[in-house]
Amino acid sequence: MRCPVAKGGYVDILQGLGGAVIRPEFFDDIAYTIPEVIWAVDDVWLSGMLALKNISIWLPAGVEEPETTEAHDISSLYKATIEGAGRTEANRRCIEYMQNTFGIWR
Repeated sequence: MRCPVAKGGYVDILQGLGGAVIRPEFFDDIAYTIPEVIWAVDDVWLSGMLALKNISIWLPAGVEEPETTEAHDISSLYKATIEGAGRTEANRRCIEYMQNTFGIWR
């Protein structure tokens, strides 16, 4: 197993590869009203919701990446095109939405 993080610290984007620990009270109704295309990039969306509430994201060191199966390369969300947008385009749209709607990440 690979441990990609040698030193823990605060990060801007939560990546839930294998899971994330989040308290339910971190999110309110706004977090569940997700625009089209953006629903496919939950890491960026949830990170924006945390940033909106000034909740820092801590990335611990030494966490191993989970093992994958053959399905990882066949049907991974990060490779999908959702509503005409690939992962990079959907991430860009989400960031722009956060900037324009909530004034964060400027």
